[in-house]
Formats: sequence, C-alpha cells, structure tokens
Amino acid sequence: MLELLFHSFADELVKLADVPAKQRNKAEEHFVQEVKNWGAFEKNLKTKGFQKAIIEHPEADEKLKKYVKNFGGYLNSKDVVGKVSSRTGFKSYAIKKLPSGRLACGCPDWQYVRSVRGGDCWHVLELKAAQRSQP
Repeated sequence: MLELLFHSFADELVKLADVPAKQRNKAEEHFVQEVKNWGAFEKNLKTKGFQKAIIEHPEADEKLKKYVKNFGGYLNSKDVVGKVSSRTGFKSYAIKKLPSGRLACGCPDWQYVRSVRGGDCWHVLELKAAQRSQP
C-alpha cells in the first residue's frame, strides 16, 4: 500500500514539474500557427507559466510582450479597487491594481489599446475622478 502511495505522489510531482514545459509548448504552438487562435491564447493567458513562456519566446515582439504583461497581470490580479459601469449602464468593469501600481480595466478599450499604448480608459478615469472628489 505504501509503495502505491509513493508512486502516486511521485507521479503527481512529475506532472507538476512538467507544467512549465506544457506552457512552453502552448506558447510555441501559438507562434507556429498560420492562423492564430486568439481565443485559446487569451484562455492560456490566465496562467503565469504561459505568460512567461510568451514573453521569453524569441518571436514575441514588444507589443505582444506589453499585452501579455499588462493584460495577463490584470487577469491574475486579485486587487480590485473598484467597479465602474459602462456608459450604457448594461455592464460594469472591475478596475484592478497591477503589481506596477498601474490601474487596469477589463473593458475592450483597455485590454486591446491601453494595455499596450498606455493611458487610461474611460472607466479608470471615472474611478480616479470619483476618488479625487471624496473627502
């Protein structure tokens, strides 16, 4: 029985040690695809191992590295500093603090434009304005 438990534990350790290799393989798969699967990319972006593999990949350009660092940081951050409703009022977006101290938003403008070019989306600006007006 003890031998069976040891083998199971050893097998689990091997699986854990292989996680970075799996993430590297997913990153490599992204770069060799003729037509990129951005849905799968964003799903994989939730893992820090995948983020690191993309950033370290020789074919990753600076724009992709910024996107991965910033939006990946948003996905991993648990530091929600507020929620702001969209202008239409049908949706609200979580504003999170990145490890760099920058505020990030889950809206498409921040995700696809501001995460790479810098600056704040409307939702982050609204939150900052609301924080300034509080006594």
